[in-house]
Amino acid sequence: MRIFPGNAIIAKVESAKSEAFASCSGKKDHPPDKKRGDMSILRDIRKELFYDVQKFSEAAVNKARLLKEHPGKYFLRAVMAGFFIVVAMIFSNVVGNTFQSTDPAWGKLLGGIVFAIAVLLIVFIGAELFTGNNLVMAFGAYDKKVSWAQVGKVWLVSYIGNFVGCLI
Repeated sequence: MRIFPGNAIIAKVESAKSEAFASCSGKKDHPPDKKRGDMSILRDIRKELFYDVQKFSEAAVNKARLLKEHPGKYFLRAVMAGFFIVVAMIFSNVVGNTFQSTDPAWGKLLGGIVFAIAVLLIVFIGAELFTGNNLVMAFGAYDKKVSWAQVGKVWLVSYIGNFVGCLI
């Protein structure tokens, strides 16, 4: 079991670099791969390096599809995310101000822990937070899996939903 998956990628990059160097310099100790060309090795490396981009792109496609097929469900998820953020912010401020007179450092620490609960709730229920949608949809547009019109719709609906959730 690999602890850091980047080690395999780094090893492949180093192997490809040494093979490319050996084929260019004419050294015999690292002969180039005869079965596979140098370009196929580089394509494999590129594929592994952009694995995360592909996952974000798939998530962007799923978000755009959810908004198109079930706009009410998507909007409700955005409202819930806004609601959780506001409740956590209020609770965090209450906890922080409770400790302000006695020990402000503990108040800041506990306030941060309390606010993190909102992020966990958002992740667990699958709510649509605008800031997370910025990341995911930007990757989807970069990878050309979603159009900029779809990106704009997702951003707009999630922003309005988060704002409505804040007002509740």
